[in-house]
Amino acid sequence: MAKPTFTKMLQDVSKKPASQRSDALKYYVKHVPNLQAYLHFTFHPAAQFDLPAGEPPYKPTELVDAEALIYKEMRKANNLLTTESGGNPNIHRIKKETMFIQMLEYVHPDDAKLLVAMKDKKCPIKNITYKLVSDTFENMLPAVKKAK
Repeated sequence: MAKPTFTKMLQDVSKKPASQRSDALKYYVKHVPNLQAYLHFTFHPAAQFDLPAGEPPYKPTELVDAEALIYKEMRKANNLLTTESGGNPNIHRIKKETMFIQMLEYVHPDDAKLLVAMKDKKCPIKNITYKLVSDTFENMLPAVKKAK
């Protein structure tokens, strides 16, 4: 059986009753390499990508068994960050854009959409929110300041 895509895992968490989402998210992060990195890059305000906003032109993969490829590709995400966010200063922005497009073309099409949303600091999966991630992983994200 193929490993589930990040999208399928997050959809599974999303469908759980609110009281069970945190435990389900912890379970997946414990058992799935790089899912926590995806959540960090998506929601942490300091993780800024050195890529243009929006969806770049790419051709979704037609590989039959592309589900698990995101597990490996997420390791490359650090290289796509701005220098201020901890990205590699020796990688030119054009190279970062090329790397990102290659990632999108390599992973499952559902996960490619998730990566585009990650870059734009959004999660397209209902109920996967900053609050859920912050409450589940206490030290991953900065606390949100409440308006007075």
